[in-house]
Amino acid sequence: MRPEHSDEYRARIASSEWQELRCRLITAAGHRCAHCGAGDGPRQLHHKTYERLGRELDRDLVVLCLPCHRKADRARAAVQSVGQYHARLAGWATKVFGEGWSARENHDDVKERFNRWLERREYEGW
Repeated sequence: MRPEHSDEYRARIASSEWQELRCRLITAAGHRCAHCGAGDGPRQLHHKTYERLGRELDRDLVVLCLPCHRKADRARAAVQSVGQYHARLAGWATKVFGEGWSARENHDDVKERFNRWLERREYEGW
């Protein structure tokens, strides 16, 4: 489950503490989107990280307009997806080739084998 769909996230966003933080940061940003500079329409706080959800630092958040917030969420999801892919690749390669595989094996060949393995699993309904 993505953090923004969790009960913890929903409770945080509904809290009076969050509303105060949101108001303070939007005011400090001059009610302008940090990405495109738009000053009209509603402003939202975007989590750059969920590492400290519930105890965010100001630098964990950025004020954005709705279109920029959507773009930022998609970009974060893409980065997380890439990170998950690389973590799975590393785990699979360690099982197949053993510890220290990255120093011995050709990374392109390992990646190709891993992708074929993923395709087989998907085809087989895993």
